[in-house]
Amino acid sequence: MAKQSIRDINPSGKRCLVRVDFNVPLEAKDGAMVITDATRIEETLPTLQYLIAQGAKIILCSHLGRPKGQIDPQQSLRPVAAALSTLLGVPVAFCPTSVGAEAESMARALPDGGVLLLENVRFHPGEEQNDPDLSRQFAALAEIYVNDAFGSAHRAHSSTAGVAAFLPAVSGLLMEKELAYMHDELQDPQRPFVVILGGAKVSDKINVINALLEKADTIIIGGGMAYTFRKLVQGITLGKSLYKPEWEPIAAAALAKAQARGVKFLIPVDALITDRFDFPSQQVGETRYTQPGESIPDDWEGVDIGPESVTLFSAEIARARTVLWNGPMGVFEIPACAKGTFDIAHAIAANREAKTIIGGGDSVKAVKKAGVADQVTFISTGGGASLELLEGKVSPASPPSPTSSRSLRKKPSPAKAQPSSQAAPLSRSPRPRPAPSSLPENQSLARRIYFDDLSPSAMPRPLLSLGLLPLLASSALAAPSAPLSYNRDIRPILSENCFSCHGPDSASRKAGLRLDSFEAATAPNKEGRPPRPPGPAAPR
Repeated sequence: MAKQSIRDINPSGKRCLVRVDFNVPLEAKDGAMVITDATRIEETLPTLQYLIAQGAKIILCSHLGRPKGQIDPQQSLRPVAAALSTLLGVPVAFCPTSVGAEAESMARALPDGGVLLLENVRFHPGEEQNDPDLSRQFAALAEIYVNDAFGSAHRAHSSTAGVAAFLPAVSGLLMEKELAYMHDELQDPQRPFVVILGGAKVSDKINVINALLEKADTIIIGGGMAYTFRKLVQGITLGKSLYKPEWEPIAAAALAKAQARGVKFLIPVDALITDRFDFPSQQVGETRYTQPGESIPDDWEGVDIGPESVTLFSAEIARARTVLWNGPMGVFEIPACAKGTFDIAHAIAANREAKTIIGGGDSVKAVKKAGVADQVTFISTGGGASLELLEGKVSPASPPSPTSSRSLRKKPSPAKAQPSSQAAPLSRSPRPRPAPSSLPENQSLARRIYFDDLSPSAMPRPLLSLGLLPLLASSALAAPSAPLSYNRDIRPILSENCFSCHGPDSASRKAGLRLDSFEAATAPNKEGRPPRPPGPAAPR
């Protein structure tokens, strides 16, 4: 996935607003908040070291916790400034605000190679609402926006997506690495490609399963969602194990798709079960393993895979040349229920011939607790961001590609250079964007966009996330007599600017599902131009 990164620009002497993910765990100790795990800070160091070496003026912004728009000293980023200074080996200034006069003054006073950390962006109510005014205030601090917060890239917030509409935007080195492994490596993986998926609910992972069924040679299912598959395939009773009848059609559809595509679909054959389970207290009662094919008694529930399942899964993992793991095999947070998850972690680490990718979330905790984090190829820092990327969804805060971003190249080609007042086309659409003067003051537009081959769940979110509505509105104004259609006007834009043009489930398209209409409305701003909503920056 070609994205413009800090390697492609010359940041020397420029103020760079760098969105990082410093949402680190803190705990009170001796009257102060202390960082208990600095992994997320450490992952950003290559980006910061590169920018320092290039003489950039670095302004860092991040969220921490969920203060819900209120100032909370317990969720201040102040402790992070000291920790970062120690890790970087340079002074890190701290600003008690994240926008406004004080932040702007401190940002402009930075020397080349200087580092400033702003206060928690979520202290502002508008952050999670993607408030355009807050986005503009963030943009006022800098000349370049760098997104290195992959774990927050799926959130359309002011500091992740909104600000990119007002500044030239590029990715940091962590974002670049995440996209390389979580997207590029999986587009054409070395085979056999084995996917291991765990988690509680099959309904939460069905989009990931559907997307990966298009690519994988083998899919291994574990965790709570495996019990629905076991009931369908093995005909066993599940006791009190995690299961809902409405999950059965979802699981059945995945099994049918796997069979149709010739994908090996492995589910557990045995389980660790318990007669008492209390997650808040981290306690279980009596436990035992079931025999292969044995039903789970009425008052018992499954909490982990059993040894026969570990043997079955490990043999498949050993043959793989690419392994993707997302989701534990059981309730690994409780030591008595962790063996199956840790055994799979060790099986993945033992395959030194394969590229082994840990897809964020609880899988990361699992490989760390298993002591094999240094024996896998790549560990993603994303949770929800990883899942959405695996599903093929567009990330609202994903940096633009070189062909669709503002020119920040170190050596721009004169032949491709454009006057600053002329907007470069975002896509291959033949419709020209109208000049600002052609948009009357206070004019608004509502156009009907027809989708002829997409299911309702597949398209609206990518359209909104990419911030394409103003472009579509402008296209409609340029040719008001012609209706906008998916095939002619939208698909070319998406194919150039999205991870995927379609939703993961091609069967839904073949079934003739359609979204009859989608109302896209926008209104020009005071200067007579359509406003830029959240999404990748339009070319300039």
